[in-house]
Amino acid sequence: KIPDKVSFKALSEFKGSWRRFEINQIKLHENGSREVILISDYGHHPTEIKVTLKAAREKYPDKKIWCVFQPHQYQRTYYLFPEFVKILKRAPVDKLMVTDIYDVAGREEKTIRKKVNAEKLVKAVNKREVVYLPKREIISYLKKNLKGKEVVIFMGAGDIYQVDKKFN
Repeated sequence: KIPDKVSFKALSEFKGSWRRFEINQIKLHENGSREVILISDYGHHPTEIKVTLKAAREKYPDKKIWCVFQPHQYQRTYYLFPEFVKILKRAPVDKLMVTDIYDVAGREEKTIRKKVNAEKLVKAVNKREVVYLPKREIISYLKKNLKGKEVVIFMGAGDIYQVDKKFN
């Protein structure tokens, strides 16, 4: 029994969810010679990754799309390993960097930590455009290799969203 006027106003002011396809544009150099679109997304489950990257490709059909993916939790990565491999093999991106798994303290079985890591995931995907990149090297790698006009998606439920703040 909420009046349409109230519902329409609330919907018109909704800004979206935090870290769900949040788009920012940045300049890689002071003179603005290389502009890049940055997208931050919380997706960390294979299904979320698949639909988010598909949406990015539909939104930016003519742009190069790079994705920096941070797996979330060793257990999730271990138990869903085949699904992650399948989705990452088919990801509609030009470059995919997989960084270290985000560790959730107190939730991980120590035996599983030894069975899975980001490098094993990249090796299983086995595609030239999919690489392992330690988190500490992401910004320098991107600044060195981006030409400008690319879309870079930082994806994962861990702290990967903080990395794109270091561009500025």
